[in-house]
Amino acid sequence: MLTIIQAQDAEDAANEAAAIACNGLLNSYDASIATISEMQSYVGCVDLIYPAASEALTGGEAVAITVALVVLMAAVVWGFMWGMGESQPNAFERFFGAVLGACMAAAVMLALLCLAAAIAFIFS
Repeated sequence: MLTIIQAQDAEDAANEAAAIACNGLLNSYDASIATISEMQSYVGCVDLIYPAASEALTGGEAVAITVALVVLMAAVVWGFMWGMGESQPNAFERFFGAVLGACMAAAVMLALLCLAAAIAFIFS
C-alpha cells in the first residue's frame, strides 16, 4: 500500500518526466507543419511549463484594476479642465494640470497599495 509520501514522490517524478518531454516538444515545435493534435499537445505543454501564463484575473483583481483606471482618468480630466487654478488656463496649463492630476492619482493609489500590502503581510 502506497503512503502519502510515496504517492507524492511518484506524482513529482511523473510531473518531472512530463516537463522533460514538454521541453523537447517546445524546442522542436514547428507551427507551419504541426497537426491539430500536435498543436493541442503544444498548448498542454505550455500550460505545464508556464502555469502562471494561463491564469485569469480573479473578479476582485479585475474590479481593482478598473477602479484604478477610472480614478486615474478622472484625475487627468480634472487636471485638464481646471489647469493650475487659473480662471482661463491656456493649453500648457491644461496639459500640465492633466499630468499633475495623473501623477497625484498614481501616487495616492501606490500609497494605498503599499498600505494594503503591509496590512496583508502583517495579518498573514
